Amino acid sequence: MFRPVPKTYRLGSKERNELCNHTVVQHVAAGSETEEALLMTPFKSMDEWNEYRDKTDEIKNVIAKANHLREMGVISEMGLRTRIANVWYPLTLQFVKQYGKEMVPFDIRWAINNVEENCFESSLTKWPRHVLYEK
Repeated sequence: MFRPVPKTYRLGSKERNELCNHTVVQHVAAGSETEEALLMTPFKSMDEWNEYRDKTDEIKNVIAKANHLREMGVISEMGLRTRIANVWYPLTLQFVKQYGKEMVPFDIRWAINNVEENCFESSLTKWPRHVLYEK
């Protein structure tokens, strides 16, 4: 089966990209805004990359665990919404504050907007446009 080559995008501000010492390629699975994508993500150091990766993993794991608990019937729909509002969403806001909107991977952007729309029924976070990576 033929699989198209994913488009590659650059995360981070222009300044961050110019000052970075390390660029990490991240893969993002299919979502609502693009199909599969590769993200070129700039970091000052490998330590910064490791911290960033740990925080993105935590964001993904918290919501996955909450959804799993809901699917298993351990928590109610209200319990899921409470976990999202009190644990997951504040994690995402802290991440955005630390790294900036330009550094948020697409899948986390989609999840934040999904929660804002379907759980909070609030306005959606506006994200910077996708910057296609050019070699």
